[in-house]
Amino acid sequence: MEAAQAECVLAKIGNLISWIFTPLGWGDWKMTVAAITGLVAKENVVGTFGQLFGFAEVAEDGQEIWGTLANSMSQIAAYSFLVFNLLCAPCFAAMGAIKREMNNAKWFWFAIGYQCLLAYLVSLLHLPVWYTLHRWRIRYWNSSCNRNSDRFPLHAVPSLQREYIT
Repeated sequence: MEAAQAECVLAKIGNLISWIFTPLGWGDWKMTVAAITGLVAKENVVGTFGQLFGFAEVAEDGQEIWGTLANSMSQIAAYSFLVFNLLCAPCFAAMGAIKREMNNAKWFWFAIGYQCLLAYLVSLLHLPVWYTLHRWRIRYWNSSCNRNSDRFPLHAVPSLQREYIT
């Protein structure tokens, strides 16, 4: 299935433009295609993930999706993906309303470009800020574990220790 997906039209389009999203931490063609289909409608991001990761039938709690997505991108990249998709230009229907209200093609494209650029920059700047604050918080938790019993003992959870402590 993976080999067939790599030859599809969406994979080719995603591979052509995925380099744009690599600095955001999710330069994989699947994530790129999901972000692009999110311009049609934001709920299409979930549907695209379902198709690309092979989820025909998913339980109500979505356990199948979360495990696969967690293996395909890091937490920081996932936050970056969410920030980008939340701030990026809205769906095509909302873009049509923006165009009708602005009544000027130049200002319409400026508004859409501004929204996409803002989403990209916030998502890009989000990475070092999140990483720095997160590392500080982990370091603070570790240094205070021995003194205060109300702090979270990070050394007791191996998965957190592997992911955040180098």
